Amino acid sequence: MPPDLLRRFQARFLRELFRSPGSGFVLKGGLALNALYGSSRLTMDIDLDFPPHGERTADSLHAQLRRAIQTALSGIGIRDARTSEPRKIEISPKWKLSGTAPDGSPFNVRIEVSRRPPIPAGPVRQHALRSQLMSGLPVFYVDVYDEPTLAAMKLAATLSPTRHAPRDVYDLDLLIAHGHRPDMTNLRTLLAARRMPDTDLAEVLRAKLDALQWSDFESQVLPSMEPPEAGRLNAREWEAMKQRVGDAALQWLRALEESPT
Repeated sequence: MPPDLLRRFQARFLRELFRSPGSGFVLKGGLALNALYGSSRLTMDIDLDFPPHGERTADSLHAQLRRAIQTALSGIGIRDARTSEPRKIEISPKWKLSGTAPDGSPFNVRIEVSRRPPIPAGPVRQHALRSQLMSGLPVFYVDVYDEPTLAAMKLAATLSPTRHAPRDVYDLDLLIAHGHRPDMTNLRTLLAARRMPDTDLAEVLRAKLDALQWSDFESQVLPSMEPPEAGRLNAREWEAMKQRVGDAALQWLRALEESPT
């Protein structure tokens, strides 16, 4: 789908979702980095946290998502728009949107909301959305985790044995370039939740980075990059990116071992 159309949908969706203070949602993942830095990596995923069932009802969650989706779709020219809604009992419900863009290309967006207990319990702040994601809308505010919490989430995801996602390396490199490092308390909590506290994490990191090849980045991430960023990325830069992330992450993991529990 055209990048401008995706940005327009995302901006309209977030503006409606965060219109009321105390909505309960917190933006995370690649779209959070896009909101913070205007990242050149487009993402069709919108990842959010929302209070668990004991604090907010599933009816509240579904009503807010339904309204935001309908508002975002209105007037942007999507034909045959369809929304696949999850069951209200799910802990991490997913909404899948599909349709046809005005230029005839497929329109596909996935929205995932985690309702697990607050892991990570990192600081949340309001961020004024002024990046290229805005797509002509007036400035508005979203709730987003701070960068050390986002870095902890990204590093834990990178180390996950069931995940093979070169986009995590790109996102970590972006956070490193802006001078951020993971919050150690949140990192330890996230790794424990993935049942990885006793693992040789340095060895896991090396193996994961070795397994992520340029062909993975080229097929999975590069098509979502915008010029001129896409033009500068090649196999040599990918290896340099992995080296930067590996060097920084090894230092973080050593600090994690030395820090008090």
